[in-house]
Formats: sequence, structure tokens, C-alpha cells
Amino acid sequence: MVVVFELPLTTLTRRFPAPRVISLGFLLAGFGFALLGLATSIPAMVACMAVFTLGEMLSMPMASAYVADLAPPSMRGRYMGVYGMTWTLALVVGPALGMSLLAAGPTVLWLACAALGALAAALALGSPAKRAPAG
Repeated sequence: MVVVFELPLTTLTRRFPAPRVISLGFLLAGFGFALLGLATSIPAMVACMAVFTLGEMLSMPMASAYVADLAPPSMRGRYMGVYGMTWTLALVVGPALGMSLLAAGPTVLWLACAALGALAAALALGSPAKRAPAG
């Protein structure tokens, strides 16, 4: 999906405010993961991953560009470094947190995915649409 659809999708979504596109992507990603709690067949799991992947294709390219656009030109490298570090931290903490939630019960894990997706979407919507002028 990513190889075939991401570039055309990114070309389309560039026309819309970044926070809205990022928010929609985060909602779809959280919803796609949460749906895995209901999936009982391989086709259903594939459909859940398609929803998640669509969310990822909406949010990730736009979020990277958005962070770069928010950064003052002289600090763009730092902003992108911190942005990358947050995703790396999530890759380190996420599996242990996910296993802890799964130990509490599968429903807890899948509801947490939905809640975190919704929280991320709300935070993205609260972001400024454009960078404030310097000065």
C-alpha cells in the first residue's frame, strides 16, 4: 500500500491544513489497531492493518514536513532530531508497555490503542496551523 499509494495520497493531502491531516491519520492508526481486538480472521486482520497503514500514510509524511516547517531555519536539524528521537523512544518503550497492557487483558490493550490514537489526534488538532513569524 505504501509503495503504490503514499505519493499520490501525499500530493492530495498537501492541499489541506497539516494539523487536520495529521489528526485524521492518528485517528485512523489508533482505530486500525483497536479493530485488531475484534478481528477473528486473517482477512479481518488484513483490513485492520490497511486502516492503520492508511493512517500512517496520511500522518507520517505530513508530520515530518510540518515539524520542519515549524522550525526556525537555523534550528531545523534540532527539531528534526527531537522529532526522530520521540519516535525512537516510542519504539523502545512501546513493546514493554504493550505487553503490560496485554497482561492486564486484551481489551485493555486495544482500548488503549484507540484512546492513544484519539489523544494524539486531539493534540495534533491543537497545533498551530502555521508557524508564527519570527521576531
